[in-house]
Amino acid sequence: LSIYPNPALDKINISFDFKVEKDIEIMVYNSLGNPVVNSKVLKEINVSHLPSGLYFVELKQGNVRYVGKFIKP
Repeated sequence: LSIYPNPALDKINISFDFKVEKDIEIMVYNSLGNPVVNSKVLKEINVSHLPSGLYFVELKQGNVRYVGKFIKP
């Protein structure tokens, strides 16, 4: 799982090397573990509304989880 640009101001792009199925869920969590974005869009997520900080992106597909992180300056 790759997240760029990092740090990110307005949007993050997600790239991955695994097969994506229809039931994928994408969640962005703040550093406290609170969910701040829930998305079904796989390639680009708007993060312009988020305050500065460290964030974690979780892609969940069935019982498999992929986690990455990014910084919002």
